[in-house]
Amino acid sequence: MLLNILHSLVNIFAGGLSSTKLFLFLIYLPLLVLIFFILRKKPTKFYPWKYFGFGLIAMCLYGFILQTVYVIKYHLPFFSFFVTAYNSAISCSSFNHTHIAKAAIGIIYSYFQAGHLTTADIGGAYLEVFPRIVFLIGSILILFLLIAAIFYFITSFRHLLSGRNLRQQIFMVTGYAIASFSLIKESIDGGFFRLIFLVIPFFIWLFIVKEKKGKLPSKTYLLLLIIGIIISASGWFTNFLVLYYFGSDALCQIGTLFILFTALLYGTERKANGLILTFLILLIFVSDWPILKNDYYFYKNYSQAILDIGTPYYNYDYKLMKVKKEVSNQKIKATQLINNLGKNIYYEPISIPGITCREGVKTTLQAIMISKKNPGNIPNPSPLLTITSQASLLNKGVWQTPLLIVTDSCLPQPAAAIDGVLENNGINSYILILKQ
Repeated sequence: MLLNILHSLVNIFAGGLSSTKLFLFLIYLPLLVLIFFILRKKPTKFYPWKYFGFGLIAMCLYGFILQTVYVIKYHLPFFSFFVTAYNSAISCSSFNHTHIAKAAIGIIYSYFQAGHLTTADIGGAYLEVFPRIVFLIGSILILFLLIAAIFYFITSFRHLLSGRNLRQQIFMVTGYAIASFSLIKESIDGGFFRLIFLVIPFFIWLFIVKEKKGKLPSKTYLLLLIIGIIISASGWFTNFLVLYYFGSDALCQIGTLFILFTALLYGTERKANGLILTFLILLIFVSDWPILKNDYYFYKNYSQAILDIGTPYYNYDYKLMKVKKEVSNQKIKATQLINNLGKNIYYEPISIPGITCREGVKTTLQAIMISKKNPGNIPNPSPLLTITSQASLLNKGVWQTPLLIVTDSCLPQPAAAIDGVLENNGINSYILILKQ
């Protein structure tokens, strides 16, 4: 349960389904604290922050350029949301949240592993799109950002910590860890158009203003708090706002992020009221409650679900590339079974009819598939998934095929299951443009 709560909290500033970011942050924050204690008595020098900023902008431009070239190369609608698959590696991307730059991580992984990673999206689906040197350049940029973040903490930021009381140091180090970790993550996985990438620099600017003036006026904190509450409340009371991509979860995340950084900023003041600080910290949990609640229900109703001996469940088999119906041979929790299978629990890799899903509840999705091969009629071996192809059109050397995809609520890992059906039909490289 603790890991679920921590996962929800880290999602405020580094969202995503993979639990990898949680473990990376739980390494990154203690590493900075350890560095601080080791070097706290050594003299330090202040270096300008511009190189980290230039590196951050370069990484974002890198992802933006890759996204733009990709969209132009395959003649995709400019602001479309699309899924890319290549040799069982699957990824989705859009200008709202670009993932193509993650291939700079995927290419390093490919040199050490024979297959693709099934527990996280590391951009393996894009490795055939550009020459490898392009992604190696991205890998160098990522390495530079990580080294720069630690270097500036050791030097310039540690310089700012001198003469502060313990509370100020705790909030400043925590704020630095969260801000730097989030900015690096978003520059690789997210991009310019993610609001997180605007909110955090705004609070960094406020911190600089506070340092120059000595403190910020109380009305500034009140205004920041009101803005955070309004944005978060918008997420509480609406399922969708017609603001391109601001769903309720995104609004809660941004509102909570505002409150989180307001609390961190206030905690760095030389004189901070303990009651106000406690209130701000509690408000973070209140603001994030809709997401925490969903994660709690996920924990209670999915990961803690019990399979008795003989309980049927569905599982996607990556080797056979198909959905299998299996039977539990022991009494076991879903989370333990998923761990035994070596899968990411947040992908909901198994489904248990009558417990985690209801068979017969269908969802219909329309998409355009772009592929080098005409799919023809697509066989559907699982009753949980039906893919119907319509007449294909050959355009500039690639086939464009409208697909009607019907999934059952008990279909585990829908993206992987769809990919398995297409791969078994001889299509191992394609793009799906999803209709909203």
